Amino acid sequence: FIDPVLGPETNSSDIRTGDLNLSVTHPLLRDGADGYAKTALELAAKDAYIAAAAAAISNLQTLQDVIEAYWNLYFARQNVATREESVGLAQELVDITTRKLEQGLETRIGQVEGEAELAQREEELLTAVNTKEDANDALLRLVFAPDQLSEWNREIIPVTVPEEEMNLDRDQYAAIETAYRYRPDIMEARLRVERADVQVKRAENQVLPRLDLSGGYGRNSN
Repeated sequence: FIDPVLGPETNSSDIRTGDLNLSVTHPLLRDGADGYAKTALELAAKDAYIAAAAAAISNLQTLQDVIEAYWNLYFARQNVATREESVGLAQELVDITTRKLEQGLETRIGQVEGEAELAQREEELLTAVNTKEDANDALLRLVFAPDQLSEWNREIIPVTVPEEEMNLDRDQYAAIETAYRYRPDIMEARLRVERADVQVKRAENQVLPRLDLSGGYGRNSN
């Protein structure tokens, strides 16, 4: 190597340096003991399961609402049929009273009482019809989407009738066991308790004193 300033008699050399450092810190107690980092994953998993249980509860509630709305409509239609028959009987009674009045076998008061009874039963029929229409609309809201406008003018005709004899599970303990195992609201409550246990575990970890272990390794070469 020839130095351009000092001339060819001066020799020089390059100096290369390098370094490598590694530092590790581990919390022995707080944030490091009892699987503190793992509890965050447990909480996330519990939240996911709780969300799934909440979705199942919503689905079951919707199904229950549909079933209830269906039977409300069924019995509302039956009530209308009963009220129509009642109005027919009241009208028949008014006609009979009118003929008796014409023949002198009935007083005017009897005719007025019959007409008043007919008017009351007609009012009950109108109320039953309104109830039936409300029940029909309630079931439509649960079954059809708002954008399905062509379906909203439909009159739903129930075809399933209630059973004369209901088959109830008489084994109470078996029914309770099935509920504990499969009902999503019970599952959600159990998961929330388990999640609370994990949170208690994390909180207990945070009251521990801070004690860290640090280590390092370095290398400098010339």
